[in-house]
Amino acid sequence: MSWLLSGLLFLLLPKCPFCVAGWLLIGGITVSASLAWWIYGSVIAVCLLIWLGIGWIVLRHRTRTVTFALKSLPSESKEHSDERCCCSSSHRQS
Repeated sequence: MSWLLSGLLFLLLPKCPFCVAGWLLIGGITVSASLAWWIYGSVIAVCLLIWLGIGWIVLRHRTRTVTFALKSLPSESKEHSDERCCCSSSHRQS
């Protein structure tokens, strides 16, 4: 859910710091140009950190899933025991 909110914030964020100051002025808040630059950069940094964090979680989850799947596969051995073998009988030694 946080990726959706940060994406919407990033989408609706004005594309220049002076526009941020203009939006705040419409809301009744007066800010200087340097503070507008700081607010603009901070919002972008927060959005990027949220996206990187979510990407890290997804990547870590996929890596764990693949590792678990690979570990759970039975290892192939050259000698099959008859009671555990599920293969065709053509390769078994008689």
